[in-house]
Order: sequence, then structure tokens, then C-alpha cells
Amino acid sequence: METVFEDRKLGESTTRLVVPSCNLDTGEVHIWKTSHHPRLERDYKVPAVEVALSTAAAPTYFPTHRSSAGIPLVDGGMWANNPIAVGLVEATGVLEWPRASVRVLSLGCTSTPLSTGILRNRPLGGRYWRMKVTEVLMAAQSSGALGMATHLIADRANLVRISPSVTHSFTLDNVREIRSLKGLGDSEARKALPQLRPLFLTERADEFVPNHRL
Repeated sequence: METVFEDRKLGESTTRLVVPSCNLDTGEVHIWKTSHHPRLERDYKVPAVEVALSTAAAPTYFPTHRSSAGIPLVDGGMWANNPIAVGLVEATGVLEWPRASVRVLSLGCTSTPLSTGILRNRPLGGRYWRMKVTEVLMAAQSSGALGMATHLIADRANLVRISPSVTHSFTLDNVREIRSLKGLGDSEARKALPQLRPLFLTERADEFVPNHRL
């Protein structure tokens, strides 16, 4: 990762960023932000690699990332595996953009039907839930975020969610599936382009001018 970001800082981003993570000491959310508001005067100085390591530190896959300030941080997916509501709150609440002007493209990581099957009507014990609880929590969290987003946005036609349903799960540590994922992405883009073009591809976005510069 350091070979990609080198010594670049978050403040060198040419677009607004809101990057979720989670503080293990306090249990609070930790959100890295570019300087897109006057009160955001610290995060833009942080190395981009530190931001990336903290938001990607998925428990059981990667170690906790301790920031240069000493904060133990883990994957933002612990509370925002679907960050659509985070982005909308930032746009309408912090930046105070008119809700009618906001358009959202939300890209998911595929979804699979919850596989409880006929067992859903039985008293399932701890052994079963140790294997399934993460799957259920993640699915419910994503669904909840999407539901909140549909109420935060003025026109639901301005919100596009793409997260194809697949017959098997793609795991984080299986690089052999990269080719399949690339093909799946190409297929979804081909289907979605007619809907996406009028919403996102007809006008050039205004240049991002940060409030604080490096």
C-alpha cells in the first residue's frame, strides 16, 4: 500500500472524501474527512496510507491499525459496511446542500440470500449463530442504511444502488475470484449505463476547492 500512496496526504485528494473507521478504545465511529468544510482542519494532514490501513483493517483478516496518534482503528465496515447514509448526511447535514440537488450512486459488494432456510423457525443455539451472526448483522446493517438514505434524499429516482445478487459469496481473501468479479462488474455496468448516464454523466462536477490546503 505504501508503494501506491507513498508519502501523499489525505489533503491531496482532488475530490471530497468521507472514510469510515472504528475506534476500539471508545467504541465510537472514527471518520476521516478531507477539508471540505471550514471546521475540518486536521485530517487533511494525515498520510493517505494511514487512512487506508485503518478503514481496511477488517477483524480476522488484518491486524488493528494504530494511528500515529495512538488510536486503535479497525474496518469502517464494522458500522458502515454500506456507507450510503454516511455520505448523504455529510452532503445534506454538514455541507447543507439542497436535498433536491443530491444524486447518489451506491456500489455494493454483491449480496447473497441469507441461508437460514427451514432452520429460521427453529430455536437456533450458540454454535449455529457463531457462524451466521456476522452475515445477518451485515445484511441488516446495509438494508437499514439504504432505507434511511431513501428518506434523506428528496427524489428516490436520484438514488441508484447497484449490488448484484449472486449464488455464492465472494470472500475477502480469495484472489482467485478477481476475474469473476471483474466480469460481474462489466456486466452490471453494461446494464446500468442507460440509467446512470442522464444522472451522473451529462455535466462536469464543479472543481473541489478545499478549505485548508497543505
